[in-house]
Formats: sequence, C-alpha cells, structure tokens
Amino acid sequence: MTALWVLSTLAITVWATRGYLNAIFALGLGKVARKRIVLPVLSKTVADPPFVTILLPTYNEYAVVDRLLGAVTKIDYPAYEVIVADDSTDKKTMRHLGAWEKSGKVRIVHRDSRSGFKAGALNNALDFSRKDGDYLLFFDADYVPTPDIIWKMLADFSGGIADVVQGYPDPSLNSSKNVLTRSVRASSSYYCLVDVATRQRMKGFIPIFGSVFMIKKVVLEKVGGFDESSITEDWALASSLAENGYRVVFDEGISVPAECPTTLRSLMRQQMRWAEGMTRDTKNHFLKMLGSRKATPMQKFDYLFYGFSQFSSIFGVTSYAISAVAVLINAGLLTTLKLDRGLILGLGPFGQYALFIAPIYLPLAFIIGASVALHREGRASDIPWCFSALAVTLLLIPFVAFSSVKGLLFKKGSWSRTPKTGETA
Repeated sequence: MTALWVLSTLAITVWATRGYLNAIFALGLGKVARKRIVLPVLSKTVADPPFVTILLPTYNEYAVVDRLLGAVTKIDYPAYEVIVADDSTDKKTMRHLGAWEKSGKVRIVHRDSRSGFKAGALNNALDFSRKDGDYLLFFDADYVPTPDIIWKMLADFSGGIADVVQGYPDPSLNSSKNVLTRSVRASSSYYCLVDVATRQRMKGFIPIFGSVFMIKKVVLEKVGGFDESSITEDWALASSLAENGYRVVFDEGISVPAECPTTLRSLMRQQMRWAEGMTRDTKNHFLKMLGSRKATPMQKFDYLFYGFSQFSSIFGVTSYAISAVAVLINAGLLTTLKLDRGLILGLGPFGQYALFIAPIYLPLAFIIGASVALHREGRASDIPWCFSALAVTLLLIPFVAFSSVKGLLFKKGSWSRTPKTGETA
C-alpha cells in the first residue's frame, strides 16, 4: 500500500506542477484580444472568396435548432452552404428542420440510424457537400456564431501555416443560471486559455473541440474523415492530423458562445464520455503517434501526457483514499486492524508531504490556473467561482476515473447526448 501511495502522489504532483507552470506561462500571454474583422472592406477586396461548407450535427435538438440556423444563415459571407447532419428521432425537431429546408437556406441530410454516431452523421453529410469546396466549418447545435465568423477563421489560414483553425468555444449563454453552470464556465476558461494556450506557445499537441473549427476540405479527406468507431471523434481527428504533420492553430480571439450543461447528471455523463473516448483513442493512436516522423517530440510528449490525463483521476482517488487511511493510522485509530504506522513514518519527509502538503498543493494548481484564465478573459470578478469549479471537479473524479478504465479495457463505447435547453441566463 505504501508503494501505491508513493506512485499515486508522485504522478499527480507532476501533473499539478505542470499546471502551475502553465499558469505562469499563460499569465505572460496577457489579456485575450478578441479578433475584429471589417466586413465591408473584406467583401470588396476579396474578388473570388473560397467556398465554405458549414456542417451542423443535430440529434433531437428542437430547443436550439432554430437559434442555431437563424445565426448561421445570417453569416455575412458570399460563398457558403449550410448542411445539417441530422440523426433526430423526435418529430418536433424534424418539423423545425423541415421548415428550414423549405426556406431554401439550408440542406437537411437525415439518417434513420445512428451508425457511427456523430462521426457517422458528419461523414454521411460530407457526401452531399459541394465537391469543389475549399473549407469545412463545424458547429454543435447549441452554438451561436457571429456574422463575421467565416472571415475570422479564414484570416488564420492566410499565412499558409494552418491546416485547421480551432476557435474558443465559450459556454456563456446560460452560464449565470446556477452554481454548476458558473463552475463549468470557469473550468472551460482554464482549459482553453491556460492549458491549450500554453501548449500552443510551447508548440505542443493542439486538440480539436468538436465545434467552432474550420479545416481544409482536402486535409479532412486525406486523413480519412471522421473515425466512426470513436465516441470522441474530435480527439481522434486531432490525433490523425498530428500523426500526419498537419497543423492545428488555436485562436483564442475567435470566441463563439454556447451552452453549459445545467444539471450534475448531464455534466457527469458528458465528462464520462470524454474520459472514456479520449483514453480509448489515445490507446489506439499510441504507437502511430510515437512512430510518426511528422509529429514533433514535443507534440508526442504532450499527446501522451494529456491523452492519458484521465488517469490522473485514478491516481488522485488512490492518493487521497490512502491519505485518509494514513491519517487514521497516524492518529492510532486503526490499531485493531494492526496496520503499520511505518506507512507514514517510514517515508520521512515524503510521507509528511503526501499527508499534509500534497492535499493542498494539488488542488491549488487548479485554483491558480483558473484564476489566471479568468484574468486573461477580463472576468476577474468570477474568480470566486473557481472554488466551486474545483469542488465539482473533485466530485466527478471517481466517475471520470471509472470511464478512463473503460476506455483502456474496452474497444467500443456508447454515445451520450448532452441535453440543450435553449435558455440564456
């Protein structure tokens, strides 16, 4: 038990230490600068703009589909089409979509089966896209893009470096609804504006978030489209892109608002799917990534560090559980079980660290990182919500740990949809 405690505490200490370093580096990036585009100027100067296909995966999204399609059909760009990749089974959603298709502004590609889940729906819809299109732009159903979103995305391709541009998905539409939504937004800010922003600065592995991203159509075709065996098709796609030397650019200045999960159950199911899918996809791409001659050493390290990051939950649960037992042993409360106090005393300074310092050092990394993210975003007044975000994270740890084990041991998983409400608060 002592060896397991040492291993678990060391593992999550390394994880937390990188969190502190990321926070320091992110602080040096300064405030987030929102990208601004002057539409009239661009419209006049670009004589033959590239053609963009907007793809929108939907599954029983009656509460938000009108808001989504209302936004994308008002995008100010002269050369684009809108295709809805629909797997809906409820008649209400299908009525809404039918009305939009009759308007002539969107094309609905409906499937009667959910084969391949979201990835399958998108691959199927791609067959109906314009064959000579240049770029593909993706939004999930709860997002509300601004009219200048295409111009903003295309600006990042102009230097010839990017193959994919990932914007900042900001779950702000209903973030003030309750403590949970405020906590989710704080956690999201930390992940995007500290974690991913620092990885980009260090030229590490940049993930795709499944929404608010634009990719060259030819690039998606070359990597074989979306992986229909994956329940986290965005992570699987980012894995294939890195293995083949394609560049993903994260632009934090392109912010698109979306919804937060509003209940603990929906958040739990979302996080469990992500943990299971990411772990399985990383396992499946492990050897390909290591053997890739096009991925850099930093990308490989980053990929493995974050791809198996859900195991930090397992180590965290183990370390804190054993620490709790150690406290009882040290207090002499478990003498009837004849447990050896050497579990603590025999480890010397490390035992003292694991017992008294680590329980503070580890969660403090999250608090500092999330605070830096909110500072960068100009939301310093929301910093107190970092503590509730930490509490939610700790509450979810056992469930995330369980799901990561499932991802490691089993070849297939099931898709769980995160409910959308259409509320703004």
